Amino acid sequence: VTLIAIAQASKFRTFNFSSASVAPPTIVTTTQGNSGQGESVTTSDSISIVNSDTYLAFITMKPYRQVKSIEGLGSDWVKIKTQCSGRSATGIEVWMANTPPTSAGRVRATLSGEALNSIVSVVQISGVNKDIQIKTTGLNTKGLEGGCSSGTDSSSYTTKLTPAANSLVIGGISSRFVTQTSSDGFTELFDIHYGGSNGAKAGLAITNKYFSS
Repeated sequence: VTLIAIAQASKFRTFNFSSASVAPPTIVTTTQGNSGQGESVTTSDSISIVNSDTYLAFITMKPYRQVKSIEGLGSDWVKIKTQCSGRSATGIEVWMANTPPTSAGRVRATLSGEALNSIVSVVQISGVNKDIQIKTTGLNTKGLEGGCSSGTDSSSYTTKLTPAANSLVIGGISSRFVTQTSSDGFTELFDIHYGGSNGAKAGLAITNKYFSS
């Protein structure tokens, strides 16, 4: 499965990670949660487990805070990508359950410091070839793997994709308070925002597209 994460500050920011699969990879479900004025965020509902499925946790926050750890499903979790926005106004991280899940339940992300608002979404994917390493890349308005300082707001983003055949591309967008619109054949799963005023909101959208060849 090929995976992409896209982060946006007051401008758009993107990052991605990828891996190929021998069977059609499919998103089974997504489970979200949010938090205000805290150092952790937890999914609102319990997540069921399938031993052979892949679980990814997308975490975004306002302002940017690194994720210290992920707990849940009886798995050991590993960070596979982090991307801040310019001015550290927001950021997005993606973590993966690195060992097979053993118990259903909620998933909690612990941050490096208090965030005004934060959102977590756990994406369950079936049909992933786990023998192939996930590859990652990041992008913000300062460019590939763009830094966290300065930056200029933008109302759009773009990145060139070269996914392997039989790949599912997943995009995670840290949209803060703006609406995310998918294009070029991508299907948006959700676009949620949490917090009070626009300046304090966290936002997360997930979009995806399957590439057969």
